[in-house]
Amino acid sequence: MKSLSELRFAAQYQYSVRGQSARSAKSRESRTAVKNARPAAIEQAATRVRESFDAGLFHDFLGPDVVLVPTPGSARRRPGALWTPERICTALVKHGLGERVLPCLHRHTAVPKSAVSAPKDRPKAQRHFETIGAADPELGVERLTIVDDVVTRGATLLGAANRLALSYPNAEIRAFALLRAISDGEITKFRDPQEGVITINRYGNTKRRP
Repeated sequence: MKSLSELRFAAQYQYSVRGQSARSAKSRESRTAVKNARPAAIEQAATRVRESFDAGLFHDFLGPDVVLVPTPGSARRRPGALWTPERICTALVKHGLGERVLPCLHRHTAVPKSAVSAPKDRPKAQRHFETIGAADPELGVERLTIVDDVVTRGATLLGAANRLALSYPNAEIRAFALLRAISDGEITKFRDPQEGVITINRYGNTKRRP
């Protein structure tokens, strides 16, 4: 894997993985709506991201000069299958938050889905890097943001970013997710725009802050 040992990321919302409060439970319903790419949920999310952008957030991640790259799923994509990150990218471009969508990454070898795997079985960034391919690079691309629906520890995004960096070694590469997972505890609000960083340690484990 290329030596991108950290990746700056941003996210619009947070959701509670195990919280029992009404707000935490509602956040999981919203997560499901996004992951299923329900049109109303995607459109509303893109509108809220635009509001955050207009308030001065996310300018290092989104904008009219940024090319948006959808993150591949855990399995090889079938023609016509739902690709939620691509739907998100399209909505963001519609709201002026990207120049265009560049679906240049693909999963050539399936990996276990992190959402349904025990922590010890979740693929690390290196495995994501090894199982993701990239199309031939395009000329003149200077800013790239990899877009996903949810970020947990950030292994998928970091692996994808390293693969993308091989094709675009001189480009600025960032990541954006609509939601960031809060593994423990309750949340007091769903809309919580944040910018942070994903890092990797010497054992190949990723950490997301915040």
